[in-house]
Amino acid sequence: MAEKPYRSVMSGARFRRVLMQESEGAARDILAASKKHERQVETYSRMRAEIYSRWVAGWEYFDAVIYAMQQNGVLLIQRDDEVEDDHSEVRRALSLIHSSSTIVLYEIRTLLAAGLWSGGAARWRALHELAVTAKLVAEGERAMATRYLSHGFVVQTDRLLKYWEAHGRGPVAHHELLKRQEQCRQLIDELTLANETRSFRDSYGWAAPLMPISRSGKRIPPTFDRLEKLAGLEQLRLLVSGAHGLVHADSAGSATAVVMGEDAWALGPVPDFAETVARPALMSAIHCIGSTHLGFEPEINDFAQVIGLLAGAAMKLAGWGVAAFESEPSSS
Repeated sequence: MAEKPYRSVMSGARFRRVLMQESEGAARDILAASKKHERQVETYSRMRAEIYSRWVAGWEYFDAVIYAMQQNGVLLIQRDDEVEDDHSEVRRALSLIHSSSTIVLYEIRTLLAAGLWSGGAARWRALHELAVTAKLVAEGERAMATRYLSHGFVVQTDRLLKYWEAHGRGPVAHHELLKRQEQCRQLIDELTLANETRSFRDSYGWAAPLMPISRSGKRIPPTFDRLEKLAGLEQLRLLVSGAHGLVHADSAGSATAVVMGEDAWALGPVPDFAETVARPALMSAIHCIGSTHLGFEPEINDFAQVIGLLAGAAMKLAGWGVAAFESEPSSS
């Protein structure tokens, strides 16, 4: 009978001791090697240049949209600070949404230009939600804007307080959060509708008045897909489903981000798919700009005329960007 080959099996306890002893040295070796890995740096630099050269006009329009949104945002915030009237809550809510959408669009541009398309697609999911929210808040005027701002206060306070209780730290002092908690209780009692099955503090609770009443006499809970339909942006639902997987890195999302083809997996940036994300990002920017700017004033006053003109220009630039990313790539 043939003798079995000898195999050395290390015990778990010994393996852990070896790891503890050797891992620091291995970590320092890796750190030194990463600093000298000039080839990888050169590869990523060439990749960024390639991504830009494929879509030169598209990137120029993309950057112009971000610039316009930043400049317009300054005007919106200044106007919000200077004017106090029955439309102030709307200005404040739309200023927040516009500022957030500007940051997210900048993040998408940065990720796409670096070859990180799946990260850009995940951030587009946030931009799309901002576009939906902007339209509903603008159309809902003061009542909806007040609910949106109050909901943000309640949810943020709840998250910060839970983190304090678990970790004993946070960006807002604990005693201040406790004071805010009492305000939150009052807001929840005041703004939770009598026929709701949920609390105002729950997801999309600010949008509860927009929901229809069911046969049981209860209001249907707000969900994002329902809000999409109300905003007239449900045509992007399939893109949202795909981006959802990338946001949460579920099984399909992981495969989408990593598997580039048969026997080809990504472990870093890739030069493809920038245009696939850039187009819906710019389309969402159009919706964000239209709602935040054109809903900013209660009447067509001097500021509304100026900001309306600037909105039209920014939306035109975004439209040109969509067309540029749809065309054939640059021959260069």
